[in-house]
Amino acid sequence: ETASAIGMEFTVATVAAGMEKEIETIEERCTILHRKRLFIESIGESVWPDGTTTTRYRFLHSLYQNFLYERMSPGLRSRLHQRIADRQEQGYRGGAQEIALELAVHLERSHAYERAIPYFQQAGENALRQSAPQEAIRHFMKGLDLLKTLSDDTKRSQRELEFQLSLGVSLLTV
Repeated sequence: ETASAIGMEFTVATVAAGMEKEIETIEERCTILHRKRLFIESIGESVWPDGTTTTRYRFLHSLYQNFLYERMSPGLRSRLHQRIADRQEQGYRGGAQEIALELAVHLERSHAYERAIPYFQQAGENALRQSAPQEAIRHFMKGLDLLKTLSDDTKRSQRELEFQLSLGVSLLTV
């Protein structure tokens, strides 16, 4: 279930963080499932900027991932997304912009909107750099939607202006 909250692909370190367990324990469980060809397959190694090295897995089919995710209670999902985002931020420290979209989604799903907003901005900028303006538009629009959840102050107005300017560039590119 925890892996399903991460997505179709996941690392053992992220699952361990979500479950608040040791990486070695989760690595053993995933290895057993992989060897028996149950639900998941190994797709290599993952090394994070903080030095964390674990195996990367993927669900054999999206139906497995969707079923497991949907059977969780909303409260559990929210807590898992929060723990996952916290661990990813810690593991990627200065390089969190690399996984900005992942962090934005986990933080949004944990209802940590204020923390998710800058990551949606970064995800949009990343998409623009990769010549994906339509994807950038989606990220900037999502950030603007989340800004509505914040109190109306100067900081929010400044963030909204940044999003609008970035959105304008994306729209002109399209």
